[in-house]
Amino acid sequence: MVARHVATVGSERLERAQAETRAARAEAHSRGHTLDNFIWDHNSTFTVPTPGWNGQDFETWRAAALQHWWRDLVLGESRTMNDWLAPWLDLDAIRQDKASWVSFWTQEADTSALPREWIRWAMASTQATRNVTTGTPGDNQLATYLLDVDVFVTTDKAFVALIEAMRPHSPSPLAETRRGPSGADAVGHVLDVLNELA
Repeated sequence: MVARHVATVGSERLERAQAETRAARAEAHSRGHTLDNFIWDHNSTFTVPTPGWNGQDFETWRAAALQHWWRDLVLGESRTMNDWLAPWLDLDAIRQDKASWVSFWTQEADTSALPREWIRWAMASTQATRNVTTGTPGDNQLATYLLDVDVFVTTDKAFVALIEAMRPHSPSPLAETRRGPSGADAVGHVLDVLNELA
């Protein structure tokens, strides 16, 4: 539903995210990766010497965050990120000292201080074990909000399965997930949950 709304206003970013998700799914499928055999403590490394890298393996969420933020913020591919963050950062200085950027993401960043980065990586990686839908990229962003609420109600069985799979490994507590009915019964179900929690 969110994907349909975003599509009506036009979004190259959504199209790129959907293409990236399809490519990740194809790669996971070709390697036989499934949610059941997903490796949560997987580490990454650079294939060539890289300024700022100490030569040690690092958690894969760090590699995903390093690439994501460099592309979307530092290189300016996301206008939204630049609107929000560029006034507070010296992006020219960051571009000129990529070694510090690499060191920050591969060694210095504290997982517990950046749980949304871990969730983005975990959700994207586990989503690659499932069939891709137009809503897949939106679900990745939506998952990060499970840090901010106590209960999350959804009709999406696959979304709940991925959240429950990542829950024991998450660096921060995630909201309780509850599946509810769709259509006209959804409002009554949400009201029942709210009454229960009151």
